[in-house]
Amino acid sequence: MKSQTLSITLFSIALLSLALVLLFKPVHDAFGSAFTGQASHLQSATTTVVGNQAVPPKTIFANDTTDSCKARIITTRESAISISFGDTTGFGSTTLTGASGHIQLASTTVAYDSGIYGCGLWTAYGYASTTLTVSQF
Repeated sequence: MKSQTLSITLFSIALLSLALVLLFKPVHDAFGSAFTGQASHLQSATTTVVGNQAVPPKTIFANDTTDSCKARIITTRESAISISFGDTTGFGSTTLTGASGHIQLASTTVAYDSGIYGCGLWTAYGYASTTLTVSQF
């Protein structure tokens, strides 16, 4: 009888410990980026023309505060572009030029994961007038 009581007590303590671990386990929400194995869906696709120094930088993606933004894809044609991944102090859309920004070369397609690059306001500057194809998933 005493060994059964001890077994039941130990089992109850183990079960209570497991319940407490599961109860207080941190749960983190993922913002941006599709979870591994989950699909994303095309939200928007368009073409836009960005110009050179005579033309101010052009907004290619608006600020997206929804959880639906998983990735952004940019295809360049004739010319390289310079991209700003947000409107931040010191390096925002107002200071984007041929000498600043992140370069994407001509005739390339790049997928920018939202978990890394975010889904804020993106602007582009073309080294020459060029057509971009931009998509958001």
